[in-house]
Amino acid sequence: MHNRELTIHAFNRLNNDIIATVPADRLLIFRVKEGWDPLCKFLQLPGRLLLLELLCGLTPFSIAPETPFPHVNDREEFQAQITSIRRVKFILNYGLPALTIIGVAIWRFRRLF
Repeated sequence: MHNRELTIHAFNRLNNDIIATVPADRLLIFRVKEGWDPLCKFLQLPGRLLLLELLCGLTPFSIAPETPFPHVNDREEFQAQITSIRRVKFILNYGLPALTIIGVAIWRFRRLF
């Protein structure tokens, strides 16, 4: 089995095991696209909360209802980051050595005269 297929299979198997094991009233299959509301409803919390405070054991407090859910790392943003990383990798792998060779060649050529 291909490594990607094996990883996807293991991920799906783990999810299925969790769904089969955890009681339905204690399990939230959270989709980030849905925003705050399903999460707050599941946690039986009024309004929107800063979950970091809840997870740290501090007293949670409501945030303004107009505060949007922080949709970060969506597909487009992730692909843009990957593209940037590939560009930097290309420059480091090919551009930098080429500039070094050119620089050494110029230096040696100048020493001849």
